[in-house]
Amino acid sequence: MSTKWVRVPLLFFLLGMPVAFYIFLQSFGENEYDLPVLYEDGIPDPIPGCAENRKPHAIEELVNEGPCQSWDCSDIDGKLVIFSFAKMGCTTTHLGEIARICNIYRNQSLFHAVTVPLDSEVQPKTQDQNASLYGLSQDIWSWWPYYQNVTSLVQCGFNLNMDCNTSDQVVLVDSLFQIRGYYLVSDLQEMDRLVTEIKLLLMNMNS
Repeated sequence: MSTKWVRVPLLFFLLGMPVAFYIFLQSFGENEYDLPVLYEDGIPDPIPGCAENRKPHAIEELVNEGPCQSWDCSDIDGKLVIFSFAKMGCTTTHLGEIARICNIYRNQSLFHAVTVPLDSEVQPKTQDQNASLYGLSQDIWSWWPYYQNVTSLVQCGFNLNMDCNTSDQVVLVDSLFQIRGYYLVSDLQEMDRLVTEIKLLLMNMNS
């Protein structure tokens, strides 16, 4: 076979690749904001003690009747929020990763991060101390004080247990208090996925 007949298909292949890639990006772009809302039909198998409810699940009521009864929660109103959790005896290095995410979106007024203590023993370090230690800006991150009914928020709101597995979780919640995703803090790929999905939801909110 002559080199001419080898070169012609190769040339068409090389010229066609950018076109095919462009078509792929266009088709992907149509669905780039299609990040599902979790529990749209309610939580099918709630943690014992939590009521079964078949309506779309959101944490707004549990937040407003829980922590926001004790302190001002206006910093999360109408925003995309990532919730992380702290428990005594469990890893606390997640604040370093939360700081990385906050730094990426530090100029986004529609983004906020919240750390929820799961027990009263994690209170000795104040928000100021944590912010200073991990380089967290309190304009974009809040350390919620411990409160007695936190179990209800975590178990019935986030559908998580009160253990060390939860302290390794980040939950992404949209401006309607709907859960959009769960991510492992200890998994870099999971956190990179979180960065991408925050970006997509923020683009949708700003459009």
